[in-house]
Amino acid sequence: MRNSRSALSLAIVTILLSSCGGGSDSSSSWNGPNNSSGFPEVAGTYSLIADGVQFTCTDNSSGEAGPVSIDLTVTESANVLTIHNPNPQAELPGVTVLQTTDDTGDVARDATFTTTKSVTAQVAGLTGDALVNLTLQGQFSPSGWTGTYNIRFTSLSLGSSCTYTYVFSGDKIS
Repeated sequence: MRNSRSALSLAIVTILLSSCGGGSDSSSSWNGPNNSSGFPEVAGTYSLIADGVQFTCTDNSSGEAGPVSIDLTVTESANVLTIHNPNPQAELPGVTVLQTTDDTGDVARDATFTTTKSVTAQVAGLTGDALVNLTLQGQFSPSGWTGTYNIRFTSLSLGSSCTYTYVFSGDKIS
């Protein structure tokens, strides 16, 4: 069971780095430009940097996942956001992605945002599919973003799920 949990942890970090992608800090309001629909103009490339994090699982196990550092591209149409990783890894060792949704969501007039993404994958060493739900929530500023990145990993074969919550920040690169 411990080796399966280590495989799950490695798979989670690998999926994060390949695809992208929770709590917002609404203590500040938007002071940057707005788009033609009146919503904050936030399209661009952002760094996302997060320290390692403890995770907990429904079977009472726990562990630690390593830090994350990636650049992500945000596109915007009115208040609808889509987040892309422009440099996904070509291969995910031990992980076969079966299905994925776009990382989409919305930005509010105060520049708070939420996006979600779902991934179904097979992980070496586990029987059956694994489901990963990702939620990115936070606050844009003209110079960057901050927030939380929640990951819920469910292994159907183990009958348990693990929750990871990264606190992130990053600069607007372009």
